[in-house]
Amino acid sequence: MTRIDIEAFHRRPWRIHELAPDFEVEDVWWIPTPGAGRDDFAQVRDAVEKDGDIDTFGPLARGLFAVRWWLGARLGWDRVGSGLDERVPSLRRRLPADLEPAARGDRELLSPVYATDREAVSEMASSTVHGLLHFGWEPEGEPGLVVTVLTRTNGRGGALYLRTISPFRRAIVWPALTASWERAWRDREPVSGSLGRDSVDPESLDLLDLSPDYVDEFVLGTSAAGEAAEWAKAMFEDSIDRKSRALIFETLLRMQIAPDGAPGTIAGWRVVADTEEYVLLAAAGQLVECRLLVRRCGEQVHLMTAMRYRRRAGRLVWAVLSPRHRALAPWLLRQGAGRVVAAGRARR
Repeated sequence: MTRIDIEAFHRRPWRIHELAPDFEVEDVWWIPTPGAGRDDFAQVRDAVEKDGDIDTFGPLARGLFAVRWWLGARLGWDRVGSGLDERVPSLRRRLPADLEPAARGDRELLSPVYATDREAVSEMASSTVHGLLHFGWEPEGEPGLVVTVLTRTNGRGGALYLRTISPFRRAIVWPALTASWERAWRDREPVSGSLGRDSVDPESLDLLDLSPDYVDEFVLGTSAAGEAAEWAKAMFEDSIDRKSRALIFETLLRMQIAPDGAPGTIAGWRVVADTEEYVLLAAAGQLVECRLLVRRCGEQVHLMTAMRYRRRAGRLVWAVLSPRHRALAPWLLRQGAGRVVAAGRARR
């Protein structure tokens, strides 16, 4: 996520400009949504709204929310009669005939106002401020969600309240919230993992030309198309830069990796087998011999990593690296999905 200039919000032709001219723009953030298409705003909203809970925040951000609620209870900021349609009228009352009010739902902190195919607005109110949360969709170029906070303060006390919390909001709260939304979109499709010969898919294991000492497999459920080789390139060439690959495989594991773009290779790994359904990559060195298998199976993509140790040092090095590898594998699959979807749309 990136905090962007306020003018980026004002330049876009959204309906909120005509509905809330008396509100001040506080912050504008841009959240990347790789793999989303120009008409996927509803899917993005659905993903981020499901995971906008403070339980996903770090302890510092959760602590700040706890302090805010404690102060609100002590000072009466959230007392009965200070909310929407009590102290201030809801923005819903300003909606023109061509904008249908959104269903109120059961969200506690924010009340939905309206939603179109390009923007959505929610609101909240207390004794200090009337706040709006605006989601705007960026359909052109790199897909992304523009998140804007607009406020209208209640007198000097409200203005002082906003000035006081501004440094904490910008440094801690909003980075935590936007990161949770970015993560919600990235992790929207499930990934399962298994470790060991007895746990991985035997059909995947049979495709290896190696009897491994170590093997794991991660499976992504996805409707994204693309042949196995396209997925392998999206994950290994496009999602991991050359320097990082060289550090892991050449420096730490002492493997021999070909230059990028070498014939018969993907990300410097030798292509052993390449069919529409699976691609098998191989690399080896002094310490280990390795295979990477990418396999399409219905609406699933499998990523299998297999190691055979050539020296005891290989076992020791991989014991250190493998936990990080297992944490990275789901991310690689999701990154690959986003890139495959984007490439498919670009070809249309």
